Amino acid sequence: MTERNIVSVSEYNSWRNCGEAAYRKYVLNERGEPPTPELVRGSVVHRVACINLRAKKSEAARPCGTEETMALADAAWSEALDKNGVRFSGAEQEEGSSVVLGKEHDRAVRLSALHVEKIVPEVTPIEVEEDYTSEHPLSILGDQHLRGILDLVDRPSPGPSGMTVIRDMKTSKSKKSAFEVYGSFQLVIQAILYRLKTGKRPDAARLDVLVSTKGGKNTAPKTYVQEGLPLVTVEEDDEARVLEAMGRVVAMRKAGIPTPPATTGRDWFCSQKWCPFTGDCRFYNRRADSHAR
Repeated sequence: MTERNIVSVSEYNSWRNCGEAAYRKYVLNERGEPPTPELVRGSVVHRVACINLRAKKSEAARPCGTEETMALADAAWSEALDKNGVRFSGAEQEEGSSVVLGKEHDRAVRLSALHVEKIVPEVTPIEVEEDYTSEHPLSILGDQHLRGILDLVDRPSPGPSGMTVIRDMKTSKSKKSAFEVYGSFQLVIQAILYRLKTGKRPDAARLDVLVSTKGGKNTAPKTYVQEGLPLVTVEEDDEARVLEAMGRVVAMRKAGIPTPPATTGRDWFCSQKWCPFTGDCRFYNRRADSHAR
């Protein structure tokens, strides 16, 4: 199996968000600019969460306590900045780079502590961040194998025949809606990966949303796990919808023709905040990007 016989979940996300950015990354192999502070924060929280979840899965280790977790997050933050650097949008530059970095660093530490206090105790991990590639090509993807990361497979009911729940974690500055959960591509793709690996569908999927609000002039920032979000059951038609979309992505990549976003400069991804290629992108509209102003 060669690398070009694989379509990854991250590649699909890139093509779905912006054909130009995906073309530059996956066809021209361009790296682009460093991540923004907000993206660094998300990756740090995810990394520390995985350390604690793996420790809980292992009989020879234990999850860190709150103070240890906060120290881990602090170290992971420094390492990420040293390794990848960081870039700032126009709005962040106006606010002040040191101010923005300080806020996102504090959020990363608080959210990591929240995860180990509230999420880790309630899960029974059977898979943690497993890199999985389908054994056979998927017919709807032509000759392509599907590759992705199974973030967390939880078995809240004891025993090998207990209920299996796919869990995906998001960090956010505001609450997610039930609509966003039911429409989550990530939950569907995680369920597909689990089915390809085990031969059966998970019983349910859920989104763990860790919220760290900005706070206001008269209100302090709040950090909490969002309650009340629904469990999702991933059905065959959900899988078919996502895989059909991925099949179109494979065709776009094979054609090697970049496709700009439909609403250039106004699409959420066409922004200094999220895209590493805005610095020299021919489609980027700086005047339409609120984060550049």
